[in-house]
Amino acid sequence: MERQPTIAAILWPLLTGAAAIFLALAPLSGAAPGLQAPHWLLLALLFWAARRPWTTPPMLVFVLGLVFDLLRDGPIGAELFAMLLMVEAIRGWRARQAPFRFVTEWMRFCLAVFGFELVLFGLLTATYAPTPAIGLVLERMLVTMAAYPLAAYALQRLSGARLDERRFTHLTR
Repeated sequence: MERQPTIAAILWPLLTGAAAIFLALAPLSGAAPGLQAPHWLLLALLFWAARRPWTTPPMLVFVLGLVFDLLRDGPIGAELFAMLLMVEAIRGWRARQAPFRFVTEWMRFCLAVFGFELVLFGLLTATYAPTPAIGLVLERMLVTMAAYPLAAYALQRLSGARLDERRFTHLTR
Protein backbone atom coordinates (compact mmCIF):
# COMPACT_ATOMS: atom_id res chain seq x y z
CA MET A 1 0.00 0.00 0.00
CA GLU A 2 1.41 3.35 -1.03
CA ARG A 3 1.73 6.17 1.48
CA GLN A 4 -0.66 9.05 1.00
CA PRO A 5 1.01 12.40 0.32
CA THR A 6 0.52 15.16 2.85
CA ILE A 7 1.00 18.88 2.33
CA ALA A 8 4.22 18.78 4.35
CA ALA A 9 5.56 15.85 2.31
CA ILE A 10 4.79 17.60 -0.98
CA LEU A 11 6.41 20.85 0.14
CA TRP A 12 10.01 19.86 -0.73
CA PRO A 13 9.21 18.65 -4.26
CA LEU A 14 7.02 21.73 -4.82
CA LEU A 15 9.74 24.13 -3.67
CA THR A 16 12.51 22.40 -5.60
CA GLY A 17 10.26 22.21 -8.66
CA ALA A 18 9.56 25.95 -8.45
CA ALA A 19 13.28 26.63 -8.01
CA ALA A 20 14.02 24.38 -11.00
CA ILE A 21 11.53 26.29 -13.16
CA PHE A 22 13.11 29.58 -12.09
CA LEU A 23 16.60 28.23 -12.78
CA ALA A 24 15.56 26.95 -16.22
CA LEU A 25 14.03 30.28 -17.20
CA ALA A 26 16.68 32.56 -15.68
CA PRO A 27 18.95 34.21 -18.24
CA LEU A 28 22.28 32.65 -17.32
CA SER A 29 24.10 33.59 -20.50
CA GLY A 30 27.64 33.53 -19.13
CA ALA A 31 27.32 30.32 -17.10
CA ALA A 32 28.71 27.88 -19.66
CA PRO A 33 28.97 29.29 -23.16
CA GLY A 34 28.10 26.77 -25.84
CA LEU A 35 26.67 24.19 -23.42
CA GLN A 36 22.99 23.63 -22.79
CA ALA A 37 21.64 23.64 -19.28
CA PRO A 38 20.24 20.43 -17.82
CA HIS A 39 16.50 19.92 -17.65
CA TRP A 40 16.27 21.09 -14.04
CA LEU A 41 12.59 20.34 -13.50
CA LEU A 42 12.86 16.78 -14.80
CA LEU A 43 15.96 16.28 -12.67
CA ALA A 44 14.21 17.46 -9.49
CA LEU A 45 11.02 15.49 -10.08
CA LEU A 46 12.86 12.26 -10.88
CA PHE A 47 14.98 12.70 -7.75
CA TRP A 48 11.88 12.93 -5.58
CA ALA A 49 10.17 10.06 -7.41
CA ALA A 50 13.19 7.85 -6.72
CA ARG A 51 13.82 8.90 -3.12
CA ARG A 52 10.28 9.54 -1.83
CA PRO A 53 7.75 8.27 -4.36
CA TRP A 54 4.74 9.31 -2.29
CA THR A 55 5.76 12.99 -2.55
CA THR A 56 5.33 13.19 -6.32
CA PRO A 57 1.64 12.61 -7.00
CA PRO A 58 0.58 13.00 -10.64
CA MET A 59 -1.27 16.24 -9.85
CA LEU A 60 1.93 17.89 -8.57
CA VAL A 61 3.85 16.79 -11.67
CA PHE A 62 0.98 18.04 -13.82
CA VAL A 63 0.87 21.48 -12.18
CA LEU A 64 4.66 21.99 -12.28
CA GLY A 65 4.87 20.70 -15.86
CA LEU A 66 2.01 22.92 -17.01
CA VAL A 67 3.51 26.01 -15.37
CA PHE A 68 6.85 25.19 -17.00
CA ASP A 69 5.26 24.69 -20.43
CA LEU A 70 3.26 27.93 -20.15
CA LEU A 71 6.21 30.04 -18.99
CA ARG A 72 8.60 28.56 -21.52
CA ASP A 73 6.29 29.34 -24.43
CA GLY A 74 6.74 25.95 -26.04
CA PRO A 75 4.20 23.37 -27.17
CA ILE A 76 1.81 23.14 -24.25
CA GLY A 77 1.57 19.67 -22.81
CA ALA A 78 4.35 17.91 -24.72
CA GLU A 79 7.02 18.11 -22.01
CA LEU A 80 4.34 17.73 -19.38
CA PHE A 81 3.16 14.43 -20.87
CA ALA A 82 6.69 13.04 -21.28
CA MET A 83 7.63 14.17 -17.75
CA LEU A 84 4.52 12.57 -16.24
CA LEU A 85 5.27 9.26 -17.98
CA MET A 86 8.86 9.15 -16.75
CA VAL A 87 8.05 10.20 -13.17
CA GLU A 88 5.41 7.47 -13.00
CA ALA A 89 7.92 4.98 -14.44
CA ILE A 90 10.46 5.87 -11.72
CA ARG A 91 7.75 5.68 -9.05
CA GLY A 92 6.73 2.25 -10.34
CA TRP A 93 10.31 1.00 -10.39
CA ARG A 94 10.85 2.27 -6.87
CA ALA A 95 7.67 0.71 -5.52
CA ARG A 96 8.52 -2.76 -6.89
CA GLN A 97 12.16 -2.89 -5.90
CA ALA A 98 14.04 -3.43 -2.71
CA PRO A 99 16.31 -0.57 -1.67
CA PHE A 100 19.13 -0.04 -4.12
CA ARG A 101 22.45 1.76 -4.33
CA PHE A 102 23.03 5.15 -5.90
CA VAL A 103 24.57 3.74 -9.08
CA THR A 104 21.36 1.81 -9.74
CA GLU A 105 19.33 4.96 -9.07
CA TRP A 106 21.53 6.91 -11.48
CA MET A 107 21.19 4.28 -14.23
CA ARG A 108 17.41 4.33 -13.82
CA PHE A 109 17.51 8.10 -13.96
CA CYS A 110 19.51 7.92 -17.20
CA LEU A 111 16.97 5.52 -18.70
CA ALA A 112 14.14 7.85 -17.67
CA VAL A 113 15.88 10.89 -19.20
CA PHE A 114 16.45 8.94 -22.42
CA GLY A 115 12.78 7.92 -22.41
CA PHE A 116 11.72 11.51 -21.75
CA GLU A 117 13.71 12.85 -24.70
CA LEU A 118 12.50 10.01 -26.94
CA VAL A 119 8.83 10.54 -26.06
CA LEU A 120 9.17 14.32 -26.37
CA PHE A 121 10.92 14.11 -29.74
CA GLY A 122 8.30 11.62 -30.96
CA LEU A 123 5.43 13.84 -29.80
CA LEU A 124 6.89 16.94 -31.41
CA THR A 125 7.56 15.09 -34.65
CA ALA A 126 4.11 13.47 -34.75
CA THR A 127 2.32 16.78 -34.20
CA TYR A 128 4.48 18.68 -36.71
CA ALA A 129 5.64 21.05 -33.97
CA PRO A 130 9.07 22.62 -34.34
CA THR A 131 11.63 20.09 -33.17
CA PRO A 132 15.12 20.96 -31.97
CA ALA A 133 18.08 19.52 -33.81
CA ILE A 134 18.93 15.98 -32.72
CA GLY A 135 22.36 17.16 -31.57
CA LEU A 136 20.77 19.64 -29.14
CA VAL A 137 18.44 16.94 -27.85
CA LEU A 138 21.37 14.59 -27.23
CA GLU A 139 23.41 17.37 -25.61
CA ARG A 140 20.62 18.28 -23.17
CA MET A 141 20.09 14.60 -22.41
CA LEU A 142 23.78 14.00 -21.64
CA VAL A 143 24.13 17.20 -19.60
CA THR A 144 21.05 16.26 -17.55
CA MET A 145 22.41 12.76 -16.97
CA ALA A 146 25.79 14.13 -15.91
CA ALA A 147 24.25 16.72 -13.57
CA TYR A 148 22.23 14.18 -11.58
CA PRO A 149 24.88 13.06 -9.07
CA LEU A 150 25.69 16.63 -8.05
CA ALA A 151 22.04 17.70 -7.95
CA ALA A 152 21.07 14.56 -6.01
CA TYR A 153 23.82 15.24 -3.48
CA ALA A 154 22.69 18.86 -3.07
CA LEU A 155 19.01 17.92 -2.70
CA GLN A 156 19.91 15.12 -0.29
CA ARG A 157 21.94 17.49 1.88
CA LEU A 158 19.16 20.10 1.87
CA SER A 159 16.26 17.77 2.58
CA GLY A 160 17.69 14.61 4.14
CA ALA A 161 16.06 12.42 1.46
CA ARG A 162 18.51 9.54 1.59
CA LEU A 163 18.43 6.18 -0.10
CA ASP A 164 17.19 3.43 2.17
CA GLU A 165 20.23 1.14 2.25
CA ARG A 166 19.47 -0.50 5.61
CA ARG A 167 18.68 -3.83 3.97
CA PHE A 168 22.13 -3.93 2.36
CA THR A 169 23.95 -4.40 5.66
CA HIS A 170 23.94 -8.19 5.29
CA LEU A 171 25.95 -7.86 2.07
CA THR A 172 28.85 -6.06 3.73
CA ARG A 173 29.42 -8.42 6.64
